[in-house]
Amino acid sequence: MNYTWEEMRADQVLSSLTNNDLAGTSSRFESLVALLGRKCEVDAKHIDSAVMSGCEVFLTTDKDDIWSRRDEIARITGLRVLYMPDEWDALDALIQSNEGR
Repeated sequence: MNYTWEEMRADQVLSSLTNNDLAGTSSRFESLVALLGRKCEVDAKHIDSAVMSGCEVFLTTDKDDIWSRRDEIARITGLRVLYMPDEWDALDALIQSNEGR
């Protein structure tokens, strides 16, 4: 999804982002690229942005490059990777266990 700068500034969540946030990567990025390979650099950026956003769960429909490496991704990032829609019940359970937190 692409946003103009004006659209980002109007959005409550996106308005706090800076240019550095949008282009930045965390210290985990190179480890993710090493795990996934340079051909999957965009996947590594998606996962890395989830980490930098404070996410605890990463949803994917990519079994080959991401879900199959979920244990290694969790070790590097702390993210729990779930395959959608097959792991919908696991996501629902996580949501239920975190309500009121």
